Amino acid sequence: MQVRAESFRSVMIEMVRCPEGPNTDSATGQRCETMAHGSAFIYRIDGKERLITARHNVTGRHWHTNEFIGRFSTSPTHLKVMLFKDPPDKWKFSLSEDDPRSEDRKWLLAQRLSVHASFMKDRNFSEEKEVRIVEINGEPDLYTPHRYGMVPRIFIPLPEGCIQSIRIGPTAHKDLKTRSLFDYVHAVRFKKQEGKPPNDAVVPDVYGSTIPFRDW
Repeated sequence: MQVRAESFRSVMIEMVRCPEGPNTDSATGQRCETMAHGSAFIYRIDGKERLITARHNVTGRHWHTNEFIGRFSTSPTHLKVMLFKDPPDKWKFSLSEDDPRSEDRKWLLAQRLSVHASFMKDRNFSEEKEVRIVEINGEPDLYTPHRYGMVPRIFIPLPEGCIQSIRIGPTAHKDLKTRSLFDYVHAVRFKKQEGKPPNDAVVPDVYGSTIPFRDW
Protein backbone atom coordinates (compact mmCIF):
# COMPACT_ATOMS: atom_id res chain seq x y z
CA MET A 1 0.00 0.00 0.00
CA GLN A 2 1.31 3.42 -0.94
CA VAL A 3 1.44 5.87 1.96
CA ARG A 4 1.32 9.46 0.77
CA ALA A 5 3.69 12.01 2.23
CA GLU A 6 0.79 13.97 3.76
CA SER A 7 0.07 11.06 6.10
CA PHE A 8 3.54 11.38 7.62
CA ARG A 9 2.32 14.48 9.47
CA SER A 10 -0.64 13.33 11.54
CA VAL A 11 -3.38 10.74 11.14
CA MET A 12 -6.54 10.00 13.06
CA ILE A 13 -6.77 6.60 14.73
CA GLU A 14 -9.72 4.80 16.26
CA MET A 15 -9.22 2.34 19.09
CA VAL A 16 -11.65 -0.58 18.88
CA ARG A 17 -12.36 -3.76 20.82
CA CYS A 18 -13.36 -6.86 18.87
CA PRO A 19 -14.72 -9.94 20.74
CA GLU A 20 -12.85 -12.33 18.43
CA GLY A 21 -9.54 -10.54 19.00
CA PRO A 22 -6.87 -11.38 16.39
CA ASN A 23 -9.26 -13.80 14.66
CA THR A 24 -11.57 -10.96 13.60
CA ASP A 25 -12.53 -10.97 9.91
CA SER A 26 -14.76 -8.81 7.73
CA ALA A 27 -17.88 -10.57 9.03
CA THR A 28 -17.12 -10.64 12.76
CA GLY A 29 -15.65 -7.16 12.52
CA GLN A 30 -19.18 -5.77 12.48
CA ARG A 31 -19.36 -6.53 16.21
CA CYS A 32 -16.30 -4.41 17.05
CA GLU A 33 -16.93 -1.54 19.45
CA THR A 34 -15.28 1.88 19.32
CA MET A 35 -13.39 2.67 22.53
CA ALA A 36 -11.87 6.08 21.75
CA HIS A 37 -10.27 8.25 19.09
CA GLY A 38 -6.73 9.55 19.04
CA SER A 39 -3.95 10.81 16.81
CA ALA A 40 -0.71 9.34 15.51
CA PHE A 41 1.87 9.92 12.81
CA ILE A 42 3.80 7.73 10.43
CA TYR A 43 7.59 7.55 10.53
CA ARG A 44 9.82 5.69 8.12
CA ILE A 45 12.55 3.56 9.77
CA ASP A 46 14.90 1.40 7.71
CA GLY A 47 12.65 1.81 4.69
CA LYS A 48 9.51 0.67 6.52
CA GLU A 49 6.60 2.81 7.68
CA ARG A 50 5.91 2.73 11.43
CA LEU A 51 2.86 4.08 13.24
CA ILE A 52 3.86 6.26 16.20
CA THR A 53 1.30 7.11 18.88
CA ALA A 54 0.94 7.54 22.64
CA ARG A 55 1.15 4.53 24.92
CA HIS A 56 -2.36 4.98 26.34
CA ASN A 57 -3.85 4.66 22.84
CA VAL A 58 -2.64 1.06 22.48
CA THR A 59 -2.90 -0.01 26.12
CA GLY A 60 -5.99 1.87 27.24
CA ARG A 61 -4.17 2.64 30.50
CA HIS A 62 -3.20 5.88 32.25
CA TRP A 63 0.52 6.57 31.80
CA HIS A 64 1.09 7.30 35.49
CA THR A 65 -1.31 5.04 37.43
CA ASN A 66 -1.51 2.27 34.79
CA GLU A 67 -5.24 2.07 35.44
CA PHE A 68 -7.67 1.68 32.57
CA ILE A 69 -8.99 4.94 31.12
CA GLY A 70 -12.65 5.56 30.47
CA ARG A 71 -15.48 3.07 30.67
CA PHE A 72 -13.57 0.10 29.25
CA SER A 73 -11.52 -2.13 31.56
CA THR A 74 -9.55 -3.64 28.72
CA SER A 75 -7.03 -2.73 26.05
CA PRO A 76 -8.05 -2.26 22.41
CA THR A 77 -7.63 -5.25 20.13
CA HIS A 78 -7.33 -3.23 16.90
CA LEU A 79 -6.54 0.23 15.60
CA LYS A 80 -8.27 1.84 12.64
CA VAL A 81 -6.07 4.34 10.82
CA MET A 82 -7.38 7.10 8.54
CA LEU A 83 -4.89 7.73 5.73
CA PHE A 84 -4.97 10.30 2.95
CA LYS A 85 -5.99 8.58 -0.27
CA ASP A 86 -5.37 11.49 -2.65
CA PRO A 87 -2.73 14.24 -2.88
CA PRO A 88 -3.67 17.72 -1.53
CA ASP A 89 -4.70 19.09 -4.93
CA LYS A 90 -7.56 16.57 -5.00
CA TRP A 91 -8.73 17.08 -1.44
CA LYS A 92 -12.35 18.10 -0.94
CA PHE A 93 -13.53 19.09 2.51
CA SER A 94 -17.24 18.91 3.24
CA LEU A 95 -19.27 18.76 6.43
CA SER A 96 -22.45 17.65 4.72
CA GLU A 97 -24.71 15.69 7.04
CA ASP A 98 -25.33 13.24 4.21
CA ASP A 99 -21.67 12.24 4.14
CA PRO A 100 -21.08 9.17 6.37
CA ARG A 101 -17.57 10.48 7.10
CA SER A 102 -18.74 13.89 8.26
CA GLU A 103 -18.44 12.98 11.94
CA ASP A 104 -14.84 11.86 11.47
CA ARG A 105 -14.04 15.08 9.63
CA LYS A 106 -15.71 17.21 12.29
CA TRP A 107 -13.70 15.39 14.95
CA LEU A 108 -10.47 15.88 13.03
CA LEU A 109 -11.17 19.58 12.47
CA ALA A 110 -12.12 20.10 16.13
CA GLN A 111 -8.95 18.34 17.26
CA ARG A 112 -6.72 20.48 15.08
CA LEU A 113 -8.47 23.70 16.14
CA SER A 114 -8.30 22.81 19.83
CA VAL A 115 -4.55 22.25 19.61
CA HIS A 116 -3.87 25.50 17.75
CA ALA A 117 -6.20 27.50 20.02
CA SER A 118 -4.42 26.17 23.10
CA PHE A 119 -1.18 27.81 22.00
CA MET A 120 -2.56 31.17 20.91
CA LYS A 121 -1.33 34.11 22.98
CA ASP A 122 -0.37 37.71 22.34
CA ARG A 123 3.36 37.96 21.55
CA ASN A 124 3.72 40.79 24.08
CA PHE A 125 3.53 38.12 26.81
CA SER A 126 6.61 36.30 25.46
CA GLU A 127 8.75 37.35 28.42
CA GLU A 128 6.61 35.11 30.63
CA LYS A 129 8.17 32.04 28.96
CA GLU A 130 4.96 30.16 29.63
CA VAL A 131 4.84 26.38 29.16
CA ARG A 132 1.53 24.74 28.23
CA ILE A 133 0.74 21.02 28.27
CA VAL A 134 -2.12 19.99 25.98
CA GLU A 135 -3.91 16.66 26.41
CA ILE A 136 -6.26 15.89 23.51
CA ASN A 137 -8.02 12.75 24.67
CA GLY A 138 -7.59 13.04 28.41
CA GLU A 139 -10.40 12.79 30.92
CA PRO A 140 -10.57 15.12 33.94
CA ASP A 141 -9.34 13.80 37.29
CA LEU A 142 -10.88 16.59 39.34
CA TYR A 143 -12.97 19.75 39.14
CA THR A 144 -12.23 23.13 40.71
CA PRO A 145 -14.67 26.02 41.29
CA HIS A 146 -14.54 29.10 39.08
CA ARG A 147 -16.72 32.18 38.86
CA TYR A 148 -18.22 30.73 35.66
CA GLY A 149 -18.79 27.25 37.12
CA MET A 150 -16.79 24.07 37.70
CA VAL A 151 -13.60 23.68 35.65
CA PRO A 152 -12.46 20.16 34.62
CA ARG A 153 -8.75 19.54 35.19
CA ILE A 154 -6.21 16.77 34.69
CA PHE A 155 -3.75 15.87 37.43
CA ILE A 156 -0.15 15.99 36.15
CA PRO A 157 2.55 14.75 38.57
CA LEU A 158 5.60 17.03 38.85
CA PRO A 159 9.20 15.93 39.49
CA GLU A 160 10.31 16.26 43.08
CA GLY A 161 11.74 19.64 43.99
CA CYS A 162 11.00 21.25 40.62
CA ILE A 163 9.02 24.19 42.06
CA GLN A 164 11.46 26.73 43.42
CA SER A 165 9.27 29.84 43.50
CA ILE A 166 5.79 31.11 42.63
CA ARG A 167 5.05 34.59 41.31
CA ILE A 168 1.48 35.91 41.43
CA GLY A 169 0.54 37.90 38.35
CA PRO A 170 -1.29 41.25 38.32
CA THR A 171 -4.53 40.81 40.23
CA ALA A 172 -6.98 42.51 42.53
CA HIS A 173 -6.18 42.20 46.26
CA LYS A 174 -2.58 41.23 45.51
CA ASP A 175 -1.39 41.32 49.13
CA LEU A 176 -4.25 39.14 50.32
CA LYS A 177 -3.70 36.53 47.60
CA THR A 178 0.05 36.52 48.13
CA ARG A 179 -0.42 35.91 51.83
CA SER A 180 -2.98 33.16 51.31
CA LEU A 181 -0.68 31.34 48.88
CA PHE A 182 2.24 31.79 51.27
CA ASP A 183 0.20 30.13 54.03
CA TYR A 184 -0.85 27.36 51.65
CA VAL A 185 2.66 26.30 50.57
CA HIS A 186 3.82 26.30 54.19
CA ALA A 187 0.85 24.22 55.29
CA VAL A 188 0.93 21.70 52.41
CA ARG A 189 4.69 21.73 51.73
CA PHE A 190 6.19 19.98 48.73
CA LYS A 191 8.26 16.88 48.14
CA LYS A 192 11.91 17.01 49.06
CA GLN A 193 14.61 17.93 46.58
CA GLU A 194 17.00 15.26 45.38
CA GLY A 195 19.90 14.83 47.78
CA LYS A 196 18.03 16.34 50.75
CA PRO A 197 16.99 14.39 53.88
CA PRO A 198 13.70 12.42 53.52
CA ASN A 199 11.84 14.71 55.94
CA ASP A 200 13.19 17.94 54.41
CA ALA A 201 10.18 19.33 52.52
CA VAL A 202 10.46 22.12 49.98
CA VAL A 203 8.68 25.42 50.59
CA PRO A 204 8.75 27.57 47.41
CA ASP A 205 9.23 31.32 47.68
CA VAL A 206 6.10 33.35 46.91
CA TYR A 207 6.34 36.72 45.17
CA GLY A 208 3.75 39.27 44.09
CA SER A 209 3.99 40.92 40.69
CA THR A 210 4.95 44.61 40.58
CA ILE A 211 2.96 45.15 37.36
CA PRO A 212 -0.02 47.49 38.00
CA PHE A 213 -3.48 45.93 37.82
CA ARG A 214 -6.38 47.70 36.10
CA ASP A 215 -9.82 46.13 36.32
CA TRP A 216 -11.46 48.23 33.62
